[in-house]
Amino acid sequence: MYSLRRTSAPNTSIVFNATTDNDSNIIYWFVDDAYLGNSTNQRSIEWYPKKSGHYRIRAVDDKRRADTRNIRVDIIGVINKQEIEAH
Repeated sequence: MYSLRRTSAPNTSIVFNATTDNDSNIIYWFVDDAYLGNSTNQRSIEWYPKKSGHYRIRAVDDKRRADTRNIRVDIIGVINKQEIEAH
């Protein structure tokens, strides 16, 4: 489970990375069935979930080898500026 706290900054990300065999150059990332983007071996990619829920994260390299993880994201309520300044 990933818990994200929404602060005054509207975009809070989760960072994904993967290590592949040396014969692979590109990793294609998907959240559920939507294409997120691509990265290279040992480089990360960021995802900005818009709502809480269960998601399937899939990484596929350019040799068509793939791995999948199911995650749950809980977005904790928005903190207003007065609460931030009080801390």
